[in-house]
Amino acid sequence: MKPTIWHSAIGLGAVLAAQPLLAAPPIPAAAAPAPEAPAPAASAALTRDQVMQRSAQEFAAIDVNHDGKASPAEIEAFRRSQVLAALRLRNSRAFERLDADKNGYLSKEEFAKLVPNDVKVNVAPLIQRGDRDKDGSLSAAEFRAVAADEFKQRDKNGDGVMSRDEIGAAGI
Repeated sequence: MKPTIWHSAIGLGAVLAAQPLLAAPPIPAAAAPAPEAPAPAASAALTRDQVMQRSAQEFAAIDVNHDGKASPAEIEAFRRSQVLAALRLRNSRAFERLDADKNGYLSKEEFAKLVPNDVKVNVAPLIQRGDRDKDGSLSAAEFRAVAADEFKQRDKNGDGVMSRDEIGAAGI
């Protein structure tokens, strides 16, 4: 058996789900109840009747025990199935795109294409914010001053410690 990195779109799930380089997928039509009439184009207007019809179809799909109520568990299960279907579709499409030789396997070379080699980084805002002597670069002191300023902004309660909530709010 030849060595491979991944053999299926399912194996790519964890990798692709964590990739900020791939746009979040739209929920595929297969994950939602199929409307009786063709879905209008994204820019088309929807009538109240169309919205209500879709709402009724979605409710019917959510209410799996047919008690006429959408419990939190039913709603969560329905939404989870939509997200999982979208992720599987995205993973499958990504696998197909990466599998250049269409052999059902990703070689190391094909897998390496997940991470682009030409990542662009804009450092101008950091330089502008911290370059106090305006020489176009940051000295160690200027760099530490930027870090201290950012810490102070993120430490919302001023206790000198960034809590998990403060770290999460800062997107770190």
